[in-house]
Order: sequence, then C-alpha cells, then structure tokens
Amino acid sequence: MFQGISLVTPVWTDGISTYPLDFRIYHKDSDGKTKNDHFQDMLRESAARGLNPDCVLFDSWYGSVDNLHLVRRLGWHFLTRLKKNRQVNPDKFGNKQIHEICIPNGGCVVHLKDCGMVKVFHRGDDGNGVQFWAKDILNLEEKTRQIYAVYAFKIQKYHRNLKRYCE
Repeated sequence: MFQGISLVTPVWTDGISTYPLDFRIYHKDSDGKTKNDHFQDMLRESAARGLNPDCVLFDSWYGSVDNLHLVRRLGWHFLTRLKKNRQVNPDKFGNKQIHEICIPNGGCVVHLKDCGMVKVFHRGDDGNGVQFWAKDILNLEEKTRQIYAVYAFKIQKYHRNLKRYCE
C-alpha cells in the first residue's frame, strides 16, 4: 500500500500564480529511483530547458547535501527547510544540531555540515514544531526572505491541494 500520491512535482510561482513544470511518478520498486533521484533529474531537465530561477525552494525531504550541491552546480540559489537534527557550526567550535543553537529573528550565518556557509532562519511552532530554513545567499535581506517564504507557502498549498484531489 502506498502512502501519499507517489508524485514528485516541481512548480513555479510568482506568489500569485502557480504552475507545474514537470512531474515524476515515484515508485522505487519499478524504476529503482528515489524521490531525490527524481528531484535531481527534474532539476537537470529544468536547466536543460533554459529555466533560470531566482531561487529553488524545497522541503526538508529534498534538503540533502547532494541536492544542495546540485543546485549550486547549476548556478542557482536555494531556500530549503532543514530537519531539526541537521548539523551546523555556528561559532567555529564544532557542529551542533540546528535546533540546539540560538537563531535570532533576522537569521544567522552558519556552516552547514558538508555543504558550506548558509544563512539559517527559524519560524515558530505552527503545531508541527519549529521550522528551520537555510538559504545560500548570505546577505539575503529580510524582506526578500519573507517573499520567498510566501512563495514556499504557495508551493506547499499547491501540493496539498493536489494530494487532496488525488487520494
């Protein structure tokens, strides 16, 4: 029995309109590919099609080191959620889980283990725990980050609606 809709879909949004760009049916038993494999395939295909996003936004499921490196190799920037146990080094004294560090309201620059320097932010508990976010543009202005957060919510809403109508 499958959980979810077994669909991986990148979408584009300007904060008002939201459009699917591609999709993959996720069924590892038949094609041998993980969700992350499909994610990477679609990123490469998007680049081959000439897409050049201001920022690639994705959930913590896709926030792996390999995916972050691929986004950078494609010349793009990312904003991703991080799981609370992701290792960061905030003070050059060793790695800690991100939920263990003090992150000011405006975010802070840390070293994300195996990835490099990122600016991390947190969003308060929305009933699902505190959300941690990382962005690879270190001088990101708060206003721009808030715009990206709106975009991320639009994308999340798109996927939630898709799931609701497909199950």
